[in-house]
Amino acid sequence: MRRCCMRWAAAMIALAAAAMSACGAAATVPPPRPPIAAPIAPLPPPPIEPPRPLDQDLPRLAGAVLALQQEVGRALATPDCAGATGKLAALQPRYAEVVIAAGKVMRDGRAPELRRAVAPHQADFDAAARTIAQSPALASCAEDRGFATALDGLGEPR
Repeated sequence: MRRCCMRWAAAMIALAAAAMSACGAAATVPPPRPPIAAPIAPLPPPPIEPPRPLDQDLPRLAGAVLALQQEVGRALATPDCAGATGKLAALQPRYAEVVIAAGKVMRDGRAPELRRAVAPHQADFDAAARTIAQSPALASCAEDRGFATALDGLGEPR
């Protein structure tokens, strides 16, 4: 480097140092940043236990039976026998597990336990039963063989 450039660089460094000391800023090096830690792996979720069989989980069974009864009530809300029959037939595969589980509970002599599980929903069960009993389809389709077969299909398989 040339002598004049060196003097100029030295003067600039001296001027910068003087300016920093005049402002009260210390000519210190900022503290080192802490090392970046490796990301912590999240904990695995707890294992999901499969649900108990429906006939062993009576509160869940009571809720499922109520849902079935409410759906039957909606299916029977029409006087059209063919329409009601189709809706009932569509419920059979969806509620097969519920029907089988309820039948198993009854055969095992656990009806009192099921009644206790149903008790909190009794008003809803009563309303569903009234809807079914007073339904247009039940009144007009009782003699229709297909309708009777579809309705029986929602009972326990033999």
